[in-house]
Amino acid sequence: AQTDGVTTIDDIKVPTESAVKEAAKQAVADAATAKNNAIDASNLTDEEKADLKQKVTEAQNAADQAIDNATTNAAVTAAQTDGVTTIDDIKVPTESAVKEAAKQA
Repeated sequence: AQTDGVTTIDDIKVPTESAVKEAAKQAVADAATAKNNAIDASNLTDEEKADLKQKVTEAQNAADQAIDNATTNAAVTAAQTDGVTTIDDIKVPTESAVKEAAKQA
């Protein structure tokens, strides 16, 4: 009986990563990918695109850090929501400010 009990306890697998945190990070990554695709599809200059993509990367990194630091499932969900919202709120202009200024010159 003792051996069976020890074996049962030893067979309990402790995951190295939280499934909730991994799912949250994936949701943030998906939002970042969608935003980067929208940036790529825009009529912006390469420099304008790079600037916006940097903002997306910074938002994603901040969200991932907040998710890593979260100690409850609710905190993970809040960090995920904040991260996705921040990424979604990054505006991709329909026109390039640099190109528009050149047209006006």
